[in-house]
Amino acid sequence: MRLPALGWLGLVLTSYAIATPLRNRALHAGLVAASSLVASLLRFGFVWPGLRLYGAGDDAAIGALGLGTSIGIVDRLPIVLVLVLTPMKHRARVLGTTPLWMPSAWLLGERGMAWVTTMALNGWLLTQAGTPPVVHLVSWIGQTPTALIALTLGAVFGTAVVHREKRALIAASALALASLAIPARHTDARALQGVAALRLQRRADQVRNLDATLIVWPEGISRRRVSLEEGAVDVQVTPPGTTPATHVMGILNRRGDRIQNSAIAMTNEGHVYWHRAKIALAGMGEETRFGIRLGNDQDYLRGEIDPVVRVGERRVGVLICSEVFDADMRERATPEGVDLVLVLAGDSITGDEASGRDLMLNAAILAAAEQGVSIARASLRGVAALIGPDGTVYARVDSGHLHAAVMPAPSTAP
Repeated sequence: MRLPALGWLGLVLTSYAIATPLRNRALHAGLVAASSLVASLLRFGFVWPGLRLYGAGDDAAIGALGLGTSIGIVDRLPIVLVLVLTPMKHRARVLGTTPLWMPSAWLLGERGMAWVTTMALNGWLLTQAGTPPVVHLVSWIGQTPTALIALTLGAVFGTAVVHREKRALIAASALALASLAIPARHTDARALQGVAALRLQRRADQVRNLDATLIVWPEGISRRRVSLEEGAVDVQVTPPGTTPATHVMGILNRRGDRIQNSAIAMTNEGHVYWHRAKIALAGMGEETRFGIRLGNDQDYLRGEIDPVVRVGERRVGVLICSEVFDADMRERATPEGVDLVLVLAGDSITGDEASGRDLMLNAAILAAAEQGVSIARASLRGVAALIGPDGTVYARVDSGHLHAAVMPAPSTAP
């Protein structure tokens, strides 16, 4: 992931290309397509050169296909179609016209790719998780409205540069500066105290001497042969360690000849008391999309129950990997009274690419701000992190096996 400023530069570049008055509409559309490609490279480097196909092995790189292309280039295709199909006299030629339709067309492209991949990534917005004004605005109005505002602001800049409209540039600059005063809606991160999020690369080893009351494990880390119904259960398994804590762990649950991507909650004595299966399955690796199955021999069996479990005296939300991209699942995981969400991630699809790891972390940052809750994110190959409700990352682990991101002691926590 590149610097947030490059995300803005790519946006202004695309808007500039749209507003540049070329009479040859094919040439104009080609310029926009080329600028979109450059904008994508500015945002994400060379997209994801090491993107791995889920379940196909560490060496199965598929380059810039998949998520990298969908969030980098394809979201701009509706803009190109508008330029090609709209009659000349109605096309964007003056200041104020481009900012009216360009952001909507851009978001339409992203919604289309979200439908294909079943993951609403808000691609451009993901580059801005390190920009406090943007993250704080998300906490007040949500991700899509924030993306619409930011895209409009970038379109104003690009169009104003083309037409040399000083007043528009001054107004847009003033709005950008005013955004620095936006406060975060939620800042209380006490829900993270005593929580540890693990990063493991191989298997579920035992955890010892970890100062935590709740330990979050990655997606599918346990290969225990279990067959559980959803909801409250009563099963005894091998204890996960010596730390006196509640554990929430990702497993593969077997239901007859079907498999579920699941989460269980258990005591440190190995008493499993809750199970639920993933509801929002990913289009790559977990279910058939358009007659194509990627990464597995069969589709996973979808779960049904709400992703909320009681841990001690409180309730927490539990999301499994790509469910954090699903707005409906985020809402279901954060009913009134829930101030902590656990994300059990695998991140196999990003391989070991730093840009991919940051992309998935940024999705969790924006989700925490939007829902006004803290997030503890465990991962197999990505970033394990503890994130406050204002988007602050309090602890993170980017590499290694069986490392933990743990909230600072209460005496030093904000």
